[in-house]
Amino acid sequence: MNGTIVAPLAQTFMTHRMSDEAITALATGREHETARVMDAIERSLKAVPGALQHVLIYGPRGFGKSFMARLAQIETGKLAAERGLPIPFVLLPEEQHNLTRNPHALPAYIAHRLADLRTGEDRSWTGAMFQWPDPHKEVSQWKEATAELEKELDLSLPGGAGMAIVVVENFDLLLFNLFKEAPAEQRLRKWLDRRDNRIMLIATATGTVDMDYERPLFQAFQSIRLEPWGPDGCIAYFNRRRQAEGKPPLDAAMEAKARAVADFIGGNPRLAQLLADVLDTQDALSVADTMKALADKLSDYYRRRIDDLPPLAQGLLDAVIRGGEPASQTELAKRVGAPAQSTIARVMQDLQQSDILCGLPAPDGREILYRVTDRVFAYFYRLRQGNQMALATPLATILEFLRTFYTRDEQKLQAARHLDAGRHAEGRLFADLAREGGAGDTLLANYCESFACRMQTFIDSTPEPPPVPAAELLLEIEHRPQALIGKVQAWQCATPVMQAFAVAIKAQCYAHLGLAEKADECMERQLAVSENPAACFLLHLERAAMCWARGDAAGEMREFAAAGELDVPELPPRLRAGVLVLLADSLFKSGSFVDALSVARKAAKLAAHGGYTELQVPVLGLVASALEKTGHGDEDIVTASEAAHLAEKAGDLAGRADALLRVAQSLNGLKRYAEAVATAREAADLAENAGNLAQQADGLTLAARALGELDRHDDAASTARESAKLAERAGDAVEQELALSIAARSLARLGRHDEAAVLATDAADLAAQTGDPGRQAAYLSIAASSLNELAKHAEALASALAGFELARSAGDCWLMRANMFGALDAAVYHPSSAALTAFLDWVDWEINHATDDSRLGWMFWLGRAFTVAARACAWDIWDTIVASLSEQRLDYPAELSFGANLGKAVALCGQHGGRAEGFETARAALPRLARLLELTGADGGKRRIEFISFATALAMQCRNPGMLRDIAGLLTLELTEAGPHLAYLLSAAAEIDEAADSQVVLARMPPDWALILRRIRNLLEPDKRTRRGRPRSNKKP
Repeated sequence: MNGTIVAPLAQTFMTHRMSDEAITALATGREHETARVMDAIERSLKAVPGALQHVLIYGPRGFGKSFMARLAQIETGKLAAERGLPIPFVLLPEEQHNLTRNPHALPAYIAHRLADLRTGEDRSWTGAMFQWPDPHKEVSQWKEATAELEKELDLSLPGGAGMAIVVVENFDLLLFNLFKEAPAEQRLRKWLDRRDNRIMLIATATGTVDMDYERPLFQAFQSIRLEPWGPDGCIAYFNRRRQAEGKPPLDAAMEAKARAVADFIGGNPRLAQLLADVLDTQDALSVADTMKALADKLSDYYRRRIDDLPPLAQGLLDAVIRGGEPASQTELAKRVGAPAQSTIARVMQDLQQSDILCGLPAPDGREILYRVTDRVFAYFYRLRQGNQMALATPLATILEFLRTFYTRDEQKLQAARHLDAGRHAEGRLFADLAREGGAGDTLLANYCESFACRMQTFIDSTPEPPPVPAAELLLEIEHRPQALIGKVQAWQCATPVMQAFAVAIKAQCYAHLGLAEKADECMERQLAVSENPAACFLLHLERAAMCWARGDAAGEMREFAAAGELDVPELPPRLRAGVLVLLADSLFKSGSFVDALSVARKAAKLAAHGGYTELQVPVLGLVASALEKTGHGDEDIVTASEAAHLAEKAGDLAGRADALLRVAQSLNGLKRYAEAVATAREAADLAENAGNLAQQADGLTLAARALGELDRHDDAASTARESAKLAERAGDAVEQELALSIAARSLARLGRHDEAAVLATDAADLAAQTGDPGRQAAYLSIAASSLNELAKHAEALASALAGFELARSAGDCWLMRANMFGALDAAVYHPSSAALTAFLDWVDWEINHATDDSRLGWMFWLGRAFTVAARACAWDIWDTIVASLSEQRLDYPAELSFGANLGKAVALCGQHGGRAEGFETARAALPRLARLLELTGADGGKRRIEFISFATALAMQCRNPGMLRDIAGLLTLELTEAGPHLAYLLSAAAEIDEAADSQVVLARMPPDWALILRRIRNLLEPDKRTRRGRPRSNKKP
């Protein structure tokens, strides 16, 4: 069977010759349509002889109409065997050149083919030969042919049982060739609709022939449209085919490629058949060859598809492909010079109905963009119309296929392979594909643009001149990196340093092409074989620069350490000292402060010995920072001051400012805030004189922070705002966001929450741009706090929940807690189950990570979480929280008041949702309150207090008498021993709310209850004289 299924390319169009086993094995994606055809056959069998249900299967070329006919033939054979009925199935050839200008030739041909089926002979080959038309005999010939067909049906259907099924392919062309004239069409209609009909027709066409409802001829046809395959349909076909070929099913990676194929072919089943083997192809050039061979093979097919289109549709299709895809209808109208998009609307509709074009929403969703559905068709069209894309490389013509077929990593691999093989155009094409979306922009900016300085270091470290001048090399790297790789490989280098330089040039070329891994790989290979310390030293520095650009701090530190261990007396001492400074800086940034201090001191000694003041200042600053981190606060101030003194002697304003900034930072750490303010401002003034905006902003930020600690929040806010403006001008987004956050905190302390919320949100937006979720979460918590203070609880909730997720992604529990608190505060007034879910997530994290001492952190927030659960009716989440706490050792915190929070929540539910919602909330919450008190180990007295707090808070907040009475009914003795008393309290509060004069009601109550209710409701006690008897006068005051 496999040999039949896996046919050569040429046989893929000969569906009629495929075996039943091959058709069945590959059948997929047409189950619904096949069922509709078989349903029509069943209905016709029930009606025979009579008016039968003819079927028209239509769709574009290549959509499997012939395959559908063969499926119907196979299923009909099974049906005939099952029913024991004769159902001869005549499959006429796809092209009927013998049926031309003679309408009677159709029934005559059917009769011959039926006879062949019955006798096993092949008389139709000569019997159905073309005959010269004679218009005068047309009517008589039709009558004779149909009569002979009826005789053959009598023989083929003995006993009158069963029916014949005839498949006529390209029925629309047959109608044009045979039944174009009205009399011939009427004869065909009567023959199809005759009451004693025993032939069911299954016709196929590229478009429905039953669209003109004024023509009654085709009302007997049931139209079945074949839709394009979706990605899942293509994958199912590929897997059926692979199964037939003994291959494993597609894995996830190959399924992704299959989806790329499905998109490229526009769901055309014929093309899926032809491109199935591409899935196993690793070589892109062979894919291009396959595409070209496919386009050559399909040239007639595509020409027919174009010829099927009206002239205007052909022209608009040409404009779509030539002008670039996708394009909106408005853009296309302008492109072709049409007066308006409505002018081309009908033609566009025709192109879509014929599956030539498809529309997809634009990224902004405002309009529909159109492109050619079948990308192989577009590829064919460009080739045939003289597009010059393939001159540089054949891959250029299938660029969009390669874009989706290969993953980003595969594109990089393909680029490296082609470059290594000397195929520069192909390598560049794949490198550009891999870089789409800006993937290599940061690397290019951070690594490549700083290469000129490092290049000079290589050149200065060897007497051998480079084969190409440095300036020319930089131009080649910038504009033709793919070609330079091959040139450098041909260099004959005499010294190890020049060999290392050649490798560095190649690495730069790869980096310019976005192939960072390849760049690093070629340097690593050279380091493995080089025995020259100087060459290795320089390559380690180059790799360190690469690691820095990629954000690999550990790799950067590793490379600096490796360079620092090498004995390279032939290299300039300043270079060696500089490497130690960089290593100390990397160690410091990684948190290895002791090691950083040791290396920085060594670097400082080398710099002092060589008199390298420009290195002494920054390295002494590093020493000072490391001393601060290792607990030597006073010593680090002395060291940083020394650095400032050296910088002053050298006239280095920026260096002195930087050293003073370190002094100010240390003073802040020692809580010597007044001195920190003065020093930071001095540093800012020096930076201003040096024209260094970033340093000036840094100094003002440090000053603002110290001012805040001194509770000088007005000064802190204004100083921080000034710093933020400077940082913005300097392009330092991190400093800007930090300054904005300091200003926001101080403004919040001043009660200026509207300004604080705006600045904190701005800081969070900047942190999002710089890609730091931790800082973004911190700023969002500030914003949420101020928004809650402003009663903008919906905005506060959104900020806090976003901050919580960011903090979780950053693994910062403190920020998770801060944002969770803000979310709970907001959710009391703006119900949200998401806030409760955040609390649950935080509790889970605390249980798994926190110590016993920190466990009270979430204990204190249980009451607030309970309130949020009640407000949002999120009892499923609350029950999960309680279940997670049931195994924990919990102590009832005396400071908490679960009941009071719940009473407030129930009152708010009633206020916003009405009496029924308030009651339902209380009914669900009160048993859970009892469970919570049991879980926290509250004794009887504490439980009684909590329920009293609930009733008191509810009576204080709620003014809905009906709701108060409803909830009073829930306060039973089974719930709490104080239940009856609390029920009386709520009922009495309801009576007060209903009364015209609350004092009259209170006067009738027991004095103790009256006193309690007066205090709860803040009602004034009446004058003593009024309480002893009747008032002296009935006059109203």
